Amino acid sequence: QGFGNGLMAGVGYPFGFLGPGFTAGYGVSAAGTMAVRTAAETEQAMAVVRRVTGMDRAGSDQVLSSIYGIGRSLPVPIRDLQDLARVGGQAGFEDPRELSSFVRTMARIQTAVGGEVDAETMGNQMVRSLQLFGMDREKGMAPLASAIIGMAN
Repeated sequence: QGFGNGLMAGVGYPFGFLGPGFTAGYGVSAAGTMAVRTAAETEQAMAVVRRVTGMDRAGSDQVLSSIYGIGRSLPVPIRDLQDLARVGGQAGFEDPRELSSFVRTMARIQTAVGGEVDAETMGNQMVRSLQLFGMDREKGMAPLASAIIGMAN
């Protein structure tokens, strides 16, 4: 069988060493299933962000775009970034830019501490710290984050 014998020729080529009846088609099917599952999980996570922030679809799409950008630049899983967006939304970050900034700052901290603390706990602790010190969310977060990152390094 070859790939030139039709549109799907070769996709079901048998791989006997993986077990009887296993073909490449199963691998393609599994990859497609995982992509659909990941897309559904992403949509569900962003629906939660919309619910806690009151954002519309355009705002949550802006945050999701930022999350993907952060995920490309820092070694933090997308799911953790979505958790941070939810925590930030629960803390009152309702503007897409402010929420994206919160997620980015928290991802930088998580990277600095080596992922020793899960995203949700870290986000909640940052919000509590800002409240404890009576700091403004926007103006107080950068210095506090810088101090944490400096101590971690």
